[in-house]
Amino acid sequence: MQSVLFAVGQAFTAFDLRSHYPEYHVILCNSEDVAIETLKQLKELQLPVVLFIVEGKDLSFLIQAKNLV
Repeated sequence: MQSVLFAVGQAFTAFDLRSHYPEYHVILCNSEDVAIETLKQLKELQLPVVLFIVEGKDLSFLIQAKNLV
């Protein structure tokens, strides 16, 4: 099972992240709402998220995400 690198924001591209981090399963979400729903699904599937990359300075998403993983 591959660990998940989870990115949120429009500044990222999945191709760039996958080429730099081939050892991770890269998931990219353009919005925080979609990201939260995706994290809920990952939790149900018991897939470990080992790294968050989040665009912006708003910590509310990271607080919510921490409670889900």
